[in-house]
Amino acid sequence: MYKDSLIYFSSTFSTILINFISLPFFTRYLSLSDYGIIALFIIFGSTLTSLLSFGLSQALFRFYFKYDFDRTKILFSSIIFFLLIIFVIGFLCLYPFTNFLNNSLFKSSLSHELILFSFINGCVIYFYNYNKTLLVAEKKAAKVSILLIIQSLLNLMISFYLIYFENFTYMAIIYGVSISNLIVLVLAFLYNYNFYTIKLSLNEIKAALKYSYPESPGIAIGLLYSSFDKFMLTNVNGLKETGLYDFGFRFATISKLIMDALSQSWNPLFMQNVQEKTNNSLEQLKNKFQELFFIIGFFCIAVSFFTEEALMILTTQEFFAAKYLVPALVIYYFSSTFSFMSVQQIYFSGKLIYNLPVNFFGLLVNLIMNIILIPIYGAFGAVIATITASSIQIALNLYIGNKVCPINYGLKRILYIFAIISLIILLAYPIMFYIDNIIIKFVIKLLIIISFVLIIYFYRLLNFQEIKKEFIKNI
Repeated sequence: MYKDSLIYFSSTFSTILINFISLPFFTRYLSLSDYGIIALFIIFGSTLTSLLSFGLSQALFRFYFKYDFDRTKILFSSIIFFLLIIFVIGFLCLYPFTNFLNNSLFKSSLSHELILFSFINGCVIYFYNYNKTLLVAEKKAAKVSILLIIQSLLNLMISFYLIYFENFTYMAIIYGVSISNLIVLVLAFLYNYNFYTIKLSLNEIKAALKYSYPESPGIAIGLLYSSFDKFMLTNVNGLKETGLYDFGFRFATISKLIMDALSQSWNPLFMQNVQEKTNNSLEQLKNKFQELFFIIGFFCIAVSFFTEEALMILTTQEFFAAKYLVPALVIYYFSSTFSFMSVQQIYFSGKLIYNLPVNFFGLLVNLIMNIILIPIYGAFGAVIATITASSIQIALNLYIGNKVCPINYGLKRILYIFAIISLIILLAYPIMFYIDNIIIKFVIKLLIIISFVLIIYFYRLLNFQEIKKEFIKNI
């Protein structure tokens, strides 16, 4: 697991480095309002195509571990053909309503053409991620990492050229994102070429839909949950507040990128070990899961603590307020570590229908709190709403996951670890508010992180020798 995670970490670090290096340039030419438009463009297309996909990528990932190569090949190609038809129908249905959506949902910030372009980009992203799902299931970490790095570099180069030489603003980023997504989709297609076939099966599509259809309403609810705050911020507080909210997420997402690097090696490990159902395999899952909390916790603390300095160095004054959003958003991402176990338990059991009431209740809480808090607190109100709703969903998923697929992984100890690390993350707020000297701030944060690492080492909360052996064994 850790060898693949290291490969994913390498690509994640490269992506983060590329984004950090380019940030001073982009924030010099783009405003918070520009970032608000970019956020709406990306989220609309991704939301709509995910809604139309019926959760079929989850079916592909689950059945990969049950089917042989030939059957997986037929399933893989059948789903693609089915979704192509669905997306074309979706585009034709969307076309007449773009002006209505622009006026009612986007406060006239996205044109007719841009809304359609957003949907097409969402389709490209979906098929890219669908191909990437197969590569993750095959444990081809190097290929996934190459795609991620190429995507980031192409996005940077295209966006830089259009801004610096062609005097574009937000459209430079939109074109950069869209073109880079298309190119990595082609590369992913070439990587998975052996899985494409003209032999299609209606029965395989039915089997995949039977597995994933309970997920469809949950996906719709989850997508509303993740996008409503941005749409409401745009309509109530304007694009600048949406841009600030999105920019806070951009820094907090560093912790998510690291979590994604770990989850891509964790998910296949979970499916394989639970499929085996031996005491050793389940014990390995328990130990790895507890180790993940400390590893992810370390990075979450670092992101929360040093975002303030990064914003001061890399951006302009207009973006500095995002530092107050990041620690809370980092806790939001850190809490999703619980889903490494609970959501996979639900997927393994095939009881995806349980996601519906969980997502519905989370959406209800999120909508109510956003409606109350956004007019008063703006972006920070959206953060509070997101964290509260997410916490409820996590608690319900933990309960359901252990009902449908019981695994003893030391939940009480995990909750204790989560509470301690979350309190450390929240220390970023008093340090920001009450200490003015930037050098003293930096030293205090650094000492806290060093203390955290020393405690992990001396109390052997991570088995460094075992991790080292795993790396050496797989070299």
